[in-house]
Amino acid sequence: MVHSWIAAPPQPGGIQRWIYETPVRWQVQRATRGDIHALAPLDNKFAFAGIGASALTGEIVLADETRMAYERTLFDGDRGPRSQILDLAAMPDGLYSLDSEGNILYWSADPETGKWGFVRGSNLNATLKADPALLRPWLLRGTRIASNRSDTLLFPIPVRMEQGIPYWRIGTWKAGGENAELLAAIPHQFPGGIGAMASSDNGMRVAAADISDSGVLVLADRQNANASQSIATGANVRSVAMPSSGNRVAAIVAKSPRGPFELRLWDWPAGQPPTAMPSVPLAAVATDCAFRGDGKFLAVTQDNSVIVYPWDNFDRPARLATPIVAPAKVGFTLDPDYRIVIEPPAGGEEPPKAIQFETAQRRYTEVQPPPPMVPSNPWQGPWKLTQKAVDRGTRLVYEIVQNDDTYCQIPASILGTSRITSVCWLAIGEQNQAPTHVVVGTLGRNHAYLLDITNPQNVRVVREFRGHSSAIRSVGVSVDYRYLVTGSDDGLVNIWKLTENPIASPSQNRWGANFEIVEGRVVVRDVVPDGPLYYRGVRDGDVIAAVVKRNDAAEDADADQPPKQIVRNGAPQKPFFLHPAWQPLASLVTTTDREWAFWTPYGYYDASFNGHKMFGWQINQGIDQAPDFFLAAELQQQLEKPRVMERLLDAGSLSAAMQVAKAEVPFNLHNRLEGLASLRPQITIDSPTSDTTLTDRDVIVE
Repeated sequence: MVHSWIAAPPQPGGIQRWIYETPVRWQVQRATRGDIHALAPLDNKFAFAGIGASALTGEIVLADETRMAYERTLFDGDRGPRSQILDLAAMPDGLYSLDSEGNILYWSADPETGKWGFVRGSNLNATLKADPALLRPWLLRGTRIASNRSDTLLFPIPVRMEQGIPYWRIGTWKAGGENAELLAAIPHQFPGGIGAMASSDNGMRVAAADISDSGVLVLADRQNANASQSIATGANVRSVAMPSSGNRVAAIVAKSPRGPFELRLWDWPAGQPPTAMPSVPLAAVATDCAFRGDGKFLAVTQDNSVIVYPWDNFDRPARLATPIVAPAKVGFTLDPDYRIVIEPPAGGEEPPKAIQFETAQRRYTEVQPPPPMVPSNPWQGPWKLTQKAVDRGTRLVYEIVQNDDTYCQIPASILGTSRITSVCWLAIGEQNQAPTHVVVGTLGRNHAYLLDITNPQNVRVVREFRGHSSAIRSVGVSVDYRYLVTGSDDGLVNIWKLTENPIASPSQNRWGANFEIVEGRVVVRDVVPDGPLYYRGVRDGDVIAAVVKRNDAAEDADADQPPKQIVRNGAPQKPFFLHPAWQPLASLVTTTDREWAFWTPYGYYDASFNGHKMFGWQINQGIDQAPDFFLAAELQQQLEKPRVMERLLDAGSLSAAMQVAKAEVPFNLHNRLEGLASLRPQITIDSPTSDTTLTDRDVIVE
């Protein structure tokens, strides 16, 4: 969702206060959540986009800024983008978009009808005349566009390929113009891609940086070459920003995905080269920054909050955040009671208190120091995960090292464009004196992967875990190896099934079931409760009648696998798409004011006194409508099950916990939420219509 704050009236000598407004929700259908990659302000509106809905049409959402309300969705199922949107650049009355296939579009409203449409600009693949498959991975690593807020788009153009690495320059394109042109004032060629870019409103000042881990930041004054400067940052430039006038520049840089992070600043008076100001160390993971138009305030995202710095006093920032705790480290305690420890990010002079959550008693306790946890790497020292930059710093390779020698490499085919942000080492099996598996958490797809490393020449995925919407910062394991726990920047602590008894087969690890051919039919056997197929309603004895290829999914999207048509007792069931990934067994969220909520993907939960008011479920209403959102408080009578949640981890699955608690297990467990949500009354106003002018004092509403 998109959050918004407005500036409160200033108080003399006080810190600028900000008032939170109602969020605008993002339509998601492809998975449990969608990723927002881009946000752009228009006049009285704003737009956002990324991977949402079906990930087939690359839709863009427009919202009304004054009401913080959904307005419309921009998409064209026939001619529009059919992959994720990487970036947006706003104009006063229109919008540029760039998708992961290299298509650039300009969207605007017809002045007579108000209907939005687009004109197509240059395709990045066609510019270099390269195979789209060669450029797509580089686009996905981070490609940015910018506009001068007047009529011109600034965007990356690939100009050559050297040793498999594309080199890019900045090009310009005016909506409606026939051809794009290279920006002569900036001849610099950026290896790998342009991962950060910003422009002044008149387009005469541009800041841009490449995607490498030793990036060069170019600050170019198109009117005065003597006022330009190329800066070797020695780090990855994650974001760059400048205000409307272009007289200031801010950049977030990081030595690695885990940090340390730093805010670098420059003052850039008219006609003069930029002057570096003191850098600001950032205590938490930072991903983006933006100026208010007048340059008086600079906002920086850090973990699950936004820090707003007054430009004239960086010592007095304001923190904009919800009370939800973003876990920096999570783990199980050393006892068999499945107690989870959550350590918040470090900040301030005193270390923050850790939170201990007892899953059986559902008890929240603040502790300092934190109790001992199952170590994420019992072999720390001899065994470690390292990363190194290759291809001139544009790509990371991850290696498992034993006694300073490379043991194996984690294949790029597993990670895609994701980066590893956390790791947990496991020895699965009897009498193993060395790690046999690792679990890696990622930034990008935000999945976790259980990897078998027993054969260093064939590192393979055993299980994939999907259920976070931001980077996974920590992974832990229970003392009995039954469960994993992960903590993410999205504020969630997720618990996952790690092992089964008896040991799961490769098919069960992937799909949560075995399959048998019986009289020419594929019959489902040995369904693992709460596994991928069980979650979609598949049970023992079901017959897979058909598997249909999904031929319209974008290659770069984390697309679901072909839809399965299931037959049960001779009756066809509703087909579905399924990515072979495990959902969390349960999710936990905690707040700084001691509230908590503990729930399952099926909706059953337990919560503190006000915990049921801080989470809920989103039900999509179609690509061209705002989604509905249901607070858990609305369904408390049907879904609050403390006795079930008390037994969940001991029992090993929701259905088993419900049986132990003597609670009825609905047959349609997999769509229980949708069924309950459909009971909410739906109200539509047929008259007067939205285009009716009201003149009478009294109006009859039908």
